[in-house]
Amino acid sequence: MINSSEEILTKEELSNFLKVTPRTIDNLRKKGLPYFSVGDAVRFDKQKVMDWLDTNKNDQKKTKRYDGHAPGIIRNSLIEAFDDNTKEWWLTFDTPEQAINRLGSLWGCSDIVPKSTREDAVNWLSNNGYTNEEKLSSINHGCSFAQLVRLLKPVLLEVIDESKNNSK
Repeated sequence: MINSSEEILTKEELSNFLKVTPRTIDNLRKKGLPYFSVGDAVRFDKQKVMDWLDTNKNDQKKTKRYDGHAPGIIRNSLIEAFDDNTKEWWLTFDTPEQAINRLGSLWGCSDIVPKSTREDAVNWLSNNGYTNEEKLSSINHGCSFAQLVRLLKPVLLEVIDESKNNSK
């Protein structure tokens, strides 16, 4: 039963209050965000929502951005970066940070990396001091974007730091 002193919000009001999109509210409802219906309308008890968010905030952080399949535009940006056949493939992005963020976007992507991109990545890793032959071989025989970016990121961070130090 609803007490008249409780603050009841519509989806739009809740999304404005939390500074998220209405779509995020829908996604949170699927994960258990408390709500109730009044006819066809969905309403939220502000206090119950806040309690639920407090209880579930750690679970929200564990959700990966792209589990399974990352959007094609994100996968293609990495493929195109390696297709340029440049030693400094990350420079095809506006900033090194954007390259790092792109790798992070692919962290959970299970799509298979095209062979030519795998070969270019193995060459780049080898040329930049990565020596784990077993892992390099596994990339050449097929790997997901997630597997590839987990190898690329630490090496890329070292290369970017080194290039920053050399430019000083």
